[in-house]
Amino acid sequence: MESYHLIAATRKAWFQLRGAWTSSLPFRAKRLLFITRVLGAGCSGLETYLLTNTDIKRLMVVFTRYLRTMALGKGVDYEGQHIKIMSILEIWRHWQLAPLSIELRVRRLRWLQALVEEPHLHGQLVTTLFGTIRFEEMLGIPPSLEPSGEVRQGAHPWASQVISDIHSLS
Repeated sequence: MESYHLIAATRKAWFQLRGAWTSSLPFRAKRLLFITRVLGAGCSGLETYLLTNTDIKRLMVVFTRYLRTMALGKGVDYEGQHIKIMSILEIWRHWQLAPLSIELRVRRLRWLQALVEEPHLHGQLVTTLFGTIRFEEMLGIPPSLEPSGEVRQGAHPWASQVISDIHSLS
């Protein structure tokens, strides 16, 4: 995965507005700038990738570092001698953002919705994910779906990802 390129794009977007993040801009303005510039740059096109947990964690660390900077010390609570640092999820909650894994799941589901709305425009992709191609039949590779409609173990990874995303809705 090209996470290093996405991290570089995220850094570039962050540093283009470096003065805004620690300024006295209102909460909503900072949040909107972060979502559109930094999160947008870092998540652009990721709905089409199969991401591992390592990839997601790597990106979460980068985004969380920026969110902590924007919080201007609110991510740390000093209680006398004890220092309590907000967890990653608490920082994301503070900024009223969904964790990256959920954001990417929503993006994939929207992408899938567009695909399902006009399947005739995406025949090759639908066939690749859920169908059988002649050379696969000749090689004895079974299709991604069982006759019952369930995803077969060892199926195309994207088919498994799509089904996982759909199951997360319930």
